[in-house]
Amino acid sequence: FETELAPARTFGFLEWAEELRARGLALGASLENTIVLNADGLEGGELRFQ
Repeated sequence: FETELAPARTFGFLEWAEELRARGLALGASLENTIVLNADGLEGGELRFQ
């Protein structure tokens, strides 16, 4: 758990972000702790695991 699952990040789609926040969800999400995908692929940052 400590080496394989705990360091994993949540992922989501950029176009969903505004809707989720309007519903009071994903309020703690940021590019530092979330993998965000857009129409072109990964939005900022890099993956921790390949």
